[in-house]
Amino acid sequence: MYQLKNLAVSIMAIKGKKSSTKSPPIFSNEFIIQNHADIVSCVAMVFVIGFFVNVTQPYAAPFVTLQHNITELHASQVFYSSGIRDLCLIFFTTLIMIVLHAVLQEYVLDKLNRKVHLSKAKHAKFNASGQLATFYALSTLWAGSILNNDGLLPLSSLWAGFPGEPHNRMLFTEKLFFIAQIAYWLHMYAELYFERVKREEYVGRISVATAHVVLFLLAYGLNLWRVGLVLTFVHYLEQTLFHVARLAYFYGHSTSGKLFSVWNLVFIAARLVITSLSFLVFRSGLPASMFTLRVAGLSLIGATQLYMVFAFLSFHIGRIRAYRAATQKFSKGKNGKEGKIKGAKSASIVDKSLPEADQGQGPPSPIVAKDDAKLGSLKDSNVKKRLKARA
Repeated sequence: MYQLKNLAVSIMAIKGKKSSTKSPPIFSNEFIIQNHADIVSCVAMVFVIGFFVNVTQPYAAPFVTLQHNITELHASQVFYSSGIRDLCLIFFTTLIMIVLHAVLQEYVLDKLNRKVHLSKAKHAKFNASGQLATFYALSTLWAGSILNNDGLLPLSSLWAGFPGEPHNRMLFTEKLFFIAQIAYWLHMYAELYFERVKREEYVGRISVATAHVVLFLLAYGLNLWRVGLVLTFVHYLEQTLFHVARLAYFYGHSTSGKLFSVWNLVFIAARLVITSLSFLVFRSGLPASMFTLRVAGLSLIGATQLYMVFAFLSFHIGRIRAYRAATQKFSKGKNGKEGKIKGAKSASIVDKSLPEADQGQGPPSPIVAKDDAKLGSLKDSNVKKRLKARA
């Protein structure tokens, strides 16, 4: 009978454990966040399957393939232009970016996080740097490959013939590069929900994503993709180094300090290169008849570079102030400890100079002094009474 009772208790305990780990309700916020990669991949598969079905192929093709093909007959290369139908492919690529983001987080970054013990705030920064370092590195290699293979390295090719050929047409890799960039920064809005980002972090993340989306859309839609590709290569190269140094810092590598020192120099060089190249293209390269485009483009790029320099200087000034405050507190604490040690040493010297009966006794407290005075007055009154009685 006793064994049956123990068996019943163990069964109830197992049932309690199962109920505590019960999956969240379907279509609840927790369910969507936990399974968002599977849900989004299923939505993407609908477009892929629809592309292979004859009935739905005309409707699914804009979401899966590049549009606005302007290749002439008997041409050796396939060229594309920008257009409104590219929004369909941008939407589909955004879904792919969400899935890739989740795969990188689950199979790479989460495993790396188990090896380091970070706070919740640093844990979020580690994940963000891991995602951005991977994206920036791959995009830098992609942009460098396009610059090397498609003959975009001469500076005159950035504005010669604008807005006609070769600025109004793109190869497959060039068009796909800009669509991927726009889609990646658009998917950052969805990650605010999937990553449970705090409200106070919304402004910073949304502003960064919006700035990238606007700049890439303008460069892509206004046929400024050549200069945009070069500026992207320089900017992403600097950002890759920054996030790699940040990851090394979170991992506790000794090379993080050297990497940050190198990044400080690369950051300044990148800002100078981007500003100089933008001034050369928009001020001297583009036709004089496009005054509005020249002023707007130069103002927009100049404003972004000034903001980045301001944030860079504010960060380093804040670090210097924090370092000075920490050193002052440390020096004050050190002086206070030295004063206490000196006071203890002098007290011990004075204590040793006293007779043995008085050693270890400090100055009497006011309460003890009052009690001693009361006892003394009582003793005096008793002595007087005895003397009167004898007399």
